[in-house]
Amino acid sequence: MQHWLIIGLGNPGDKYADTRHNIGWMIAVALAQLCKVEFKDGKGNWKQAESSLHGKKITIILPLTYMNNSGQAAGD
Repeated sequence: MQHWLIIGLGNPGDKYADTRHNIGWMIAVALAQLCKVEFKDGKGNWKQAESSLHGKKITIILPLTYMNNSGQAAGD
């Protein structure tokens, strides 16, 4: 089965919550809601949700770092 990794880039905290800086995060949260899954703590500095969509396994990642450091979650 094919596996998709979707990383919703954004910035943590209330300051950026509903700004253009968090569009990636908002889309990732919307996808998790569509798949009816909840985010749980990942094994690093991120939250993750797992599901399947159209026969493909998906892992949705929300980095808990600022945009400039989001590669830390993607690289782990």
